[in-house]
Amino acid sequence: MDGLILAGGRSTRMGGKHKGDLRYEDQTFLERIIGEFASCAERIWISYGTEMRRDYPGCVSICDEYPGCGPMGGIHAGLKRCRSDYMMVAACDMPFVKMELYHLLENELEKAQQESEAVYVGAVPVADGPVLPALDEIRPSRAADGRQGRLCKRRAALQETPSIRRLSL
Repeated sequence: MDGLILAGGRSTRMGGKHKGDLRYEDQTFLERIIGEFASCAERIWISYGTEMRRDYPGCVSICDEYPGCGPMGGIHAGLKRCRSDYMMVAACDMPFVKMELYHLLENELEKAQQESEAVYVGAVPVADGPVLPALDEIRPSRAADGRQGRLCKRRAALQETPSIRRLSL
């Protein structure tokens, strides 16, 4: 499984300070997510959109091929580079994300695939209706048919993609 951290954005609401650099206790948000992903990820990718910020040991920084697409641009960039069967995705402002959630998503995705004729390329948790932003598990091999480029160009939301399994929490 590979991990992708979405760390793009212009930081306008933060007065120019990058959300991933915010601190909780003795670590930045990015460091906390990297530490959690490191327990299971073969590779960790950090998608910075168009502006590289900094390198982290054991991680590979990448840029979006479709600038201005928001999180979908970062997911597309990660999918193109992912070499594992699964890619877990988290936004850089989610410092409390836990691997247990990704294992649940992976198990539910496998279960749904066995019980249905539908072909799912990923799973997202849903809490009280809306899809939780940028917290996903995606199967790159099933999403690599070129659709992700069209999704970015249309600025489609992940929740609008019919091949994404939604899991109520």
